[in-house]
Amino acid sequence: MGDSVHLQTAPALALSQRAQPVERVAELLLTLGKTRWAYHLYGQHNASYGRFLSALRSSFLALWDHTDSIDLVVEETRIELSGETVYENENRAESLAFLFRKEGVRGLTFLCGFEEEELEPFVSVLHQAQHLRTEEDDLLTLLWEGNFSCLRYWAAEIFADGLAIPEPSDPAASGVTRALRAVAHEEELETLREGDALAEDARHARAVGDGFDARRYYLDGLEHVEVGDELQKELERDVVVDALDALFDCLEAPEPKLQRRIVKILRALLPSLLRWGRLDAVIRLLGELDALRGTAGVFDEEMRREAAAIEEELSDETNVSRLIRALEDNVGRVPVEMVTAALRHVRRDALAPVMAAAETSESRPFRSLVEEAVANLAREDEAPFLRLLVSPDARVAAGAARLMGRIRAASAVPELVRLLGRPEESVRRVAVDALVAVGAREAVRGLLSAVSDRDRAVRIAAARGLGALRIRETLPRLRDLILGKAIRDADLTEKLAFFEAYADVGAEASVPVLEALLNARGLLARKQASDLRACAALALGRIPGEAAEAALHRAVAEPEVVVRSAVARALKRES
Repeated sequence: MGDSVHLQTAPALALSQRAQPVERVAELLLTLGKTRWAYHLYGQHNASYGRFLSALRSSFLALWDHTDSIDLVVEETRIELSGETVYENENRAESLAFLFRKEGVRGLTFLCGFEEEELEPFVSVLHQAQHLRTEEDDLLTLLWEGNFSCLRYWAAEIFADGLAIPEPSDPAASGVTRALRAVAHEEELETLREGDALAEDARHARAVGDGFDARRYYLDGLEHVEVGDELQKELERDVVVDALDALFDCLEAPEPKLQRRIVKILRALLPSLLRWGRLDAVIRLLGELDALRGTAGVFDEEMRREAAAIEEELSDETNVSRLIRALEDNVGRVPVEMVTAALRHVRRDALAPVMAAAETSESRPFRSLVEEAVANLAREDEAPFLRLLVSPDARVAAGAARLMGRIRAASAVPELVRLLGRPEESVRRVAVDALVAVGAREAVRGLLSAVSDRDRAVRIAAARGLGALRIRETLPRLRDLILGKAIRDADLTEKLAFFEAYADVGAEASVPVLEALLNARGLLARKQASDLRACAALALGRIPGEAAEAALHRAVAEPEVVVRSAVARALKRES
């Protein structure tokens, strides 16, 4: 590559604070050029590009030891710092200076901290600018969309950049030149007249002496407050919303050519609004477009299709990812109603990644926000979400199952029961919770099958769910489970879950079996394991009534410590 550095021998211009390290800036710009080409040759995920990027970041860090910012002036083939050339490349295909110059950038200021989060996006912008294909895009637009906080840049107005007034030697321009000079002469005369008028006012003021009170032209206290309030309002004004309102005002005019230009602007603006986390502006943009599409006489058929395409773009994978990031970054700042309104513009099948993100997120506020917003949509129409229950993605299927439980969708019970056959434990666990939340009698069949699941957590959830539902038809099955052999191999938590479920479902009808286990009488006279007897005691403590209390009192003098302690706890609960 043909990048080169020229350090002028002329004295550097005086800086306002401290001298900027010219040599380090020159080295930095060389590294920037190499990093841009590494991006082009290898791509952003290549290790070689990563080494160039690390070297560039190190150059910035070294620079901040000497200054807080660098101010660069861009010429056609070179870049200057304080009047000295720190970068030059005559090859326009490779030159950073020519890339900036042809795109209208005339100056750049890098601030301390730029290398932390904005360096890599900036290199990506340079790569995109080198390969732009459409007239609508340019480097300035990409820089604006990048929303850089540690980068300042200024640009020349295209129509004024390099414009020179024609010389009189050009016959075709002589008339223009004379006109310009006449205007300049008239402005000079007007300035002289104004100066004479000001001098006359000054002489008059001196003549009247004390009769001229300049204080009456100052703002009083109340006026200062009013001006301050208006200034604060202006500073707090939402320019994004104002810009959208202005665009939509123009869009209502039935001029197809103007409407198409505005729709292109809105299409380009949508991704930026998502990146900025401006869900309110996204909702406003799409809502206004919906309203205009439904208003007769505003759009022709082609414009209706173009407007609808913008809403459809919100559902593509990239924009859905941006939407998820916006939700993660703005948890606590956006109400669930706003999130619901934003998700309403997304196709229901495209919401699968949103539900998957909520299912796997470690942020409880984020999960709650998304789950409540999606539940609001499902309450309006649950059918699209029912179809997500059969998703091959375990995260999506689990999220859909959790949603069905949240809205208590009885129509989802058959699919929830089928989910109990999925290989993923997490899906089966959520399906059990959803069946319990739905509470329909049809859910019992699935729960009774889940008590024999191969995963402990699923079995415990199913047992507790049956206890919560308290459907008497399940009592025989629960009795068989607490008297069976499998329960003996379970840990204490699982044993207690089944004993408590049996007590909750059967109430007083459960007392004889539980007492027989505790006190080892009757058909169950064979001595039971102490942990099973303790579970029986704790289960009796959940049953109100004299029969359960009497059974516990008969075991007060139990010699085994574990059983005696469980009996004491149960009696305390009874009392």
